[in-house]
Amino acid sequence: DQYGTGFQFFILDPSHVLSKNEDFRRKAWGYTQKCLLALKEEVENQGSQFLMFYMPMEVQLKLDQYGTHVSLYIQKTMGTTFNEMLNDFSIKNGVRFLDLLDDFENNKGKGLYFSRDGHLTEAGHKVAAGSLFRYIIENNLLNQRQ
Repeated sequence: DQYGTGFQFFILDPSHVLSKNEDFRRKAWGYTQKCLLALKEEVENQGSQFLMFYMPMEVQLKLDQYGTHVSLYIQKTMGTTFNEMLNDFSIKNGVRFLDLLDDFENNKGKGLYFSRDGHLTEAGHKVAAGSLFRYIIENNLLNQRQ
């Protein structure tokens, strides 16, 4: 807990006991928003654009079997609650937001995550990079100033 809050930022596993603790969820989401807004302010103070994107966890994809690492911690599909919270936050705070869940779902059969630790494989990085590049080009973000 490097921020001294006594709370992790967010628990995403719907079966975790803290996911059912509304006080924890409210505080954790409050800290998450505070951190994101501070980051947005710092980026914009440096004359840059703040863009937020979400790379889905493996358990958000509709797969028959998940990797060994994630299976140790999460017992069922995670859902999209956090994605929706980030989307709402971005709308409320004027932040560009790209959710990569659909692109990952469309490529789920390509081995996007390492089984042993849940990080992205080379294929997963390619999907993420392609999605981000497409978003940047389609929104002409390379030529825009803040």
